[in-house]
Amino acid sequence: MPRVTRRPLAETDIVEIWDTIADDSFAAADRWVDRLDEQFTLLKRSMSVIGCVGEG
Repeated sequence: MPRVTRRPLAETDIVEIWDTIADDSFAAADRWVDRLDEQFTLLKRSMSVIGCVGEG
């Protein structure tokens, strides 16, 4: 399966967004990250199906 790499700046953004959501609800923040991870998985699967360059 192809890789989808989270760059350091993206990781920082994700943590900051999680932190903002967690101000209201830790559970909602965790759900948001879980949903984001699901979307990354779907992206990887889609890339695999269409045979994107840069696998590995």
